[in-house]
Amino acid sequence: MQLESIIVWGWNSPDPRVVPLHPGLNVITGDSKTGKSALLDIVDYCFGRSEESVAGERIREAVSWYGVLLRTGDTFLLIARPRPARGAATNQQALLVESTSGRLPTFAELEANTDTANLRRRLGQVLGIGEFRAPAADNALGEPSAASVGQAILLCLQKQGEVSNQDLLFHRQNERRRADALRDTLPYFLGAERWDQAVWQAQARQARRMVEVQLNRLRAAEARDAAVEAELQALVQEAFAVGLLDTTSIESREQTIRRLRAATIRVLGTPTTSLDGTTFERQLALQNTQTRLRRELRALLEERAALRALGQDEDGYGAALDRQQTALQSLDLVPQPATDASEMCPVCGQQLDEPDPSLEELRSFATHLRENLAGLVGHRPRRAQAVARVEAQVSTVQEQLTATDAALTALQAATSPQLFGLSRAEELAFHRGRIDASLAGIASGADGAVERAREAYDAAQRNLDWAEERAGESESDLGARLVTVSQYITDIAAKLDVEHSERPVTLDVRNLTAVVSTGSGRLRLNQVGSASNYLGLHLAVHLALHRFFVEENRPVPRFLMLDQPSQPFYPQDDPTRPPGELPTDDSDRQAVRDMYRLLYDFAEEREGAFQLIVSDHVNLRDEPWFVAAIVEEWRNGRALIPETWRPRDGS
Repeated sequence: MQLESIIVWGWNSPDPRVVPLHPGLNVITGDSKTGKSALLDIVDYCFGRSEESVAGERIREAVSWYGVLLRTGDTFLLIARPRPARGAATNQQALLVESTSGRLPTFAELEANTDTANLRRRLGQVLGIGEFRAPAADNALGEPSAASVGQAILLCLQKQGEVSNQDLLFHRQNERRRADALRDTLPYFLGAERWDQAVWQAQARQARRMVEVQLNRLRAAEARDAAVEAELQALVQEAFAVGLLDTTSIESREQTIRRLRAATIRVLGTPTTSLDGTTFERQLALQNTQTRLRRELRALLEERAALRALGQDEDGYGAALDRQQTALQSLDLVPQPATDASEMCPVCGQQLDEPDPSLEELRSFATHLRENLAGLVGHRPRRAQAVARVEAQVSTVQEQLTATDAALTALQAATSPQLFGLSRAEELAFHRGRIDASLAGIASGADGAVERAREAYDAAQRNLDWAEERAGESESDLGARLVTVSQYITDIAAKLDVEHSERPVTLDVRNLTAVVSTGSGRLRLNQVGSASNYLGLHLAVHLALHRFFVEENRPVPRFLMLDQPSQPFYPQDDPTRPPGELPTDDSDRQAVRDMYRLLYDFAEEREGAFQLIVSDHVNLRDEPWFVAAIVEEWRNGRALIPETWRPRDGS
């Protein structure tokens, strides 16, 4: 699928304005404010984007419909979209016409016959993208991403603010939903997943979020329930200590509440007013329990600290292993040598006393590192379970200790009523009233909050298992494809003179960035520095991806649009230089020429199977190959919108 032309229709002109395009390199050059950047936004809008992002008041006022004519084999697909109504930013209407002639309608013939959802679905079918959509998970936090033309077009556009951006590698990556969609679907477009696997990967991601939400709700419900249990235990111990209960062994929460309510009405036994034998034994038992619980709590806290320290040590060791493994990943880019030259010095050719490790030995070491990392990953769930078990024990002991402390306090108060100047009857009345007031604020547990929260968590976990089972594992397959893409990126980056490109340059799908290997470590795109490096990495990544898409016949449109790629070298509004002339600095002049020559050669090597559309100020008038690539030059009054076009109201 390539672009045959980009079209706009005016309000009062029967014939459209057409920008013709062809396979290979297409250059639209011209002055500022002539509509060059609008071409990319028009294509984005015509591929189903609801929001119109075309810049320029004159364009928006003079244009009634935007359109593109696509060609796939012998079939033409005309897509036209009306501008949103005044005051609106979005529009869902579209006109889609499939034909073998490619005829363009007049303004009077324009009439919507579909909407953007059906438009994207049909374009996906033409590209060969499946229609499968997973059902949304119960209580999902968002819609799952599906592999569709809406995601494919993100790989084909680079706006002026994106093509040399240090933080964004892909079109509209700064929009969270678009970034998630790219992470979900890029493995599919690389061929590492089934056509529906991207949907299930998104489903699994959302299910993981829901599991976390339900787990937090369960923990909150359990914490509330534990607080109730601890308060009931304290009330039981208090009632037992002052003689309102004759035992602390009560089977259930409901029975505990019934016994305590009964104790607030009548006294079960004759309370003592001094430390007789029974009361003394109760106090001694509570003190022994208090000592034992404090000892247990101290031991549990030490065990928890040891487990956490072990986890930190393992994480540090794992990070070190991961750095070594990353450094050895470049071995996958090195071909197997015909002979082992590890015993010879590569500089002087002399025999080495201690031979360098062979390529096979290094690869064996890399495998060993991967196995160690896998072992660490396997230990982490068990360590987490152990920490959770100790946390639960700590919570239980703390609750028991709180109840014991409360019982001792109550017993001491009960045997020393003179301290408060109260009679024994008044003291018992005080405890009965306090217990009764506390019971009024305690739920009986019949509402089943914990049980409901646990059921919701279990359901979310089942949904996650279900989604992960269908998503499957494709990391190894993705890794193999990324090795090939990385080889392409590294080769193109070297031709563009990107710093450190003598070492492997890779694509980080998870973080949606390019990663450059250096002698001191790995640098992400925003750490490399220099606008020319950012531009070079953007071009290298996108050209490498499209080379892979073409060679592997992946369902992605066969074009890439670039807006103002020369901006790191070419000040757009320099009044001292004639329009379109290159910078006077020799290095910048050569960098611009080299960049465009690489783009031209890349498109030519694909022999019509790929299309580059570039909007820029540059005009390399002394280069015949560049002049042949120019499809439009917008200077001296010529622009996207003809001067004869007027706004809708005729003003």
